[in-house]
Amino acid sequence: MKSRLRIALLCWAIPLVLGFVNFACWLATDEPALIFAGLGVIGLGCLLFVVGMIALVFDWRSSHSDTDKGNSKKNCFRTGALLLSNFPVALGLTCAAISWECRYEIIIHNNSMQTLKDMRIIGGGCDAQVEELAPGTTVSKTFWILTDGTLILEAKTPNKTIQIQVDDYVTKGLGGRSRVGFLPDQTVEIENQYPK
Repeated sequence: MKSRLRIALLCWAIPLVLGFVNFACWLATDEPALIFAGLGVIGLGCLLFVVGMIALVFDWRSSHSDTDKGNSKKNCFRTGALLLSNFPVALGLTCAAISWECRYEIIIHNNSMQTLKDMRIIGGGCDAQVEELAPGTTVSKTFWILTDGTLILEAKTPNKTIQIQVDDYVTKGLGGRSRVGFLPDQTVEIENQYPK
């Protein structure tokens, strides 16, 4: 394999691998700096696309015999297709990152002495069911807000039905995280984080 073709293949592989590694690390850690690193990988990918295409043009033009030119042409088209394939991959990872970042997460901790049953999260176009929550347990529920609204959490205990406002305003495309704690004295503690 010619060195120019190797250069073009490296220009394809480097941003592809860096993009997937960066995306996986971001999902695992939720580190905001990795969003900017991802944008840097997209910029690097664009630059390496140009470098790879230049290497392919020089590889194709440097073939002398008709046999070499035919093989070189096939290799150039294949490698060029690989270089182009990084763009839909980058678009897919970007759309997945935006979707993930726009999610809303509610973490509910039952520190009371009663089991919470028939729990629902309502509002913003959502109606999410939450499993029964025994004393001392925690559950996390993730969903996407569909419309503007207020987020309400409903739960039933043996004594009463509880309805609390978790978030006074939610809107589509704006993620967030709320922590709801049911305390032993039967009060509820809510902590909201924006943006997630």
